[in-house]
Amino acid sequence: MLPVLNLKLPDGKRRGPRVLVACHPRTFDDPTSPHWQNALIRNATEEEFPSGGLEAVFETVDTREGGDHQADIFQFSLPGFGPVARFMPLHKHAFDSVWLPDCGGKWAELSPLSKTQIWTEDAYSESVEDTLRVVMTLVRPGGLLHLGKPPENVDEFAARVLSMAVPNGLLDIESVEVKHAGIDADEKLSLWGVEKGVLSYVVVKKSMRS
Repeated sequence: MLPVLNLKLPDGKRRGPRVLVACHPRTFDDPTSPHWQNALIRNATEEEFPSGGLEAVFETVDTREGGDHQADIFQFSLPGFGPVARFMPLHKHAFDSVWLPDCGGKWAELSPLSKTQIWTEDAYSESVEDTLRVVMTLVRPGGLLHLGKPPENVDEFAARVLSMAVPNGLLDIESVEVKHAGIDADEKLSLWGVEKGVLSYVVVKKSMRS
């Protein structure tokens, strides 16, 4: 259970947790095509950030237009002064929770199945660390980063990420755990621990000292 950032909406009202869902070129609750993990992410948010009845704010980001934000979350610095280039600096520590459910681009290139990159062990670890360090700038201290489609065995990847924690590595993280989500008997996405149709996430909690 995590505390929610004590921020106000423009109308002065208190808000629930602010959640960013990456690599999705539509809004989270798009009336014709909501995110395919909508129910799972909502349920997890309610479990992880009890907000006393305050409604969570879900936003999306993608390199393509159509969602709430257009940006590349794997690059902190881009040339220019437009909204795409300024997204990362302007949203540093902005989100209680960030989700990478099924990203392509640099995240997919980390996979051993990638056809665009062949990794040595050292280069792979360095690239993972650099990628996570950039993405984690979006997460507020004490917040969560949910990593879907890990580029290697989920338990091995979780151990790798934990080994990158300060002081041995560059990541300001407090804990790393593996969670499994699945499809229940009604073929609806549900919370962790369901055996059928398992989706695995590595959940990284950012240190409060960040």
